[in-house]
Amino acid sequence: MSRSKQESNYLGKVKELDCVLCSLLGQPQSGVTEAHHIRTGHGLGDRASDFLTVALCVECHRGTHGFHGTKALMKIAKVSELDLLAETIKALDSRGLDPA
Repeated sequence: MSRSKQESNYLGKVKELDCVLCSLLGQPQSGVTEAHHIRTGHGLGDRASDFLTVALCVECHRGTHGFHGTKALMKIAKVSELDLLAETIKALDSRGLDPA
């Protein structure tokens, strides 16, 4: 399934943000920001919409203690995936980045 121009633009805006988990933890960001598609409410082979993405740095996304690892960083921050999605939307809004 190919992405629409609107989806590609949105993903680009998410990747312009700072990592929302690093921000919550008060730590410097490790690497570039990636767009993590939320898993909540989706099966293993079912990917969420490109509009349901979270701004995470490489370490918080794919690192040992990140979302696709032990999730220890999320446990330390006491946040869920939906909390991180809300933080991403809030960050987009505060930077004046229209999601559309």
